Amino acid sequence: MAGEPNRVRTLFAYAAMIAATIGLYLFVRGRGELLFAPEPTTAAAVHSPVHGSTLATVLLALAAIITTARALGWVFKRYLSSRR
Repeated sequence: MAGEPNRVRTLFAYAAMIAATIGLYLFVRGRGELLFAPEPTTAAAVHSPVHGSTLATVLLALAAIITTARALGWVFKRYLSSRR
């Protein structure tokens, strides 16, 4: 069975990725706990006005993500598909 991947090696790779993710999370969390927000300087800084529509911003971001995903899908299909 030359095409079958080694299960122990695959399990070790997944365990290493999970351990690295947990370690990175703990590192970022530890660094973030040391940060403090500066005090606001004026009352106007606390109550800043909302610019634009939140729905429009979310829809624009969604459209950008979908367009990028479709473009990358086309690139992968075009250039990385197996040639027969």
